[in-house]
Amino acid sequence: MAIINYAQVLHQEIDQTPQEYLGALLNIVHTFKESVTEKPLLDEKTQRALAEGVKQADNGQFASDDEVINFFKKWDVNA
Repeated sequence: MAIINYAQVLHQEIDQTPQEYLGALLNIVHTFKESVTEKPLLDEKTQRALAEGVKQADNGQFASDDEVINFFKKWDVNA
């Protein structure tokens, strides 16, 4: 099984791309990178609020969307 040097192959593809399309290619690569890069983790305060919210929801403590929104407002978390 051959080992592919992706950086080298990508560089060859870029070298073969006409100059006038390099800006579009850069946008495509940037968009791809953004879509596959891990998003930052939630801060500790938000994690606690979500965990408590899930616990209360599992216990049937929320009867309406307003109650959920009010719960998160109590924690100063945007819902």
